[in-house]
Amino acid sequence: MTALIVSTFLGVVLTVASLYAKAEIERRFNRRRKIPVLHAVNVLAIAAIIAVSYYMLANISLYGKQLFYVYFGAIQLLLPVYALVSVWIAKREKKAKKYTTSADKKVLYIKQKYLASRRDDHYHSKTS
Repeated sequence: MTALIVSTFLGVVLTVASLYAKAEIERRFNRRRKIPVLHAVNVLAIAAIIAVSYYMLANISLYGKQLFYVYFGAIQLLLPVYALVSVWIAKREKKAKKYTTSADKKVLYIKQKYLASRRDDHYHSKTS
């Protein structure tokens, strides 16, 4: 039972960390265009880590096909968690975005709270 709880917790933590790493990779190398292949790579890598941790913590001996069953079980348990966390992070990033863009990537408007914070900082600076 402990192995299952630790594996689940590890899956959630690794999902959040891998999604943030995916966002950084997209930002640095691909100029904010989405790379869908990274989702598949994240799921497969996290499932492998979960399967290995479950295998080590459960203290069971797996031979041949049994290791693949644990791996595919980890994928099945990870997919809903990954989907929920992915949607949550996407909504959070969209809400935290400072501006809204059109379909052709032009800035439509900057959100009011970011304009207000910049204006206040400018008026209270020591040089003006």
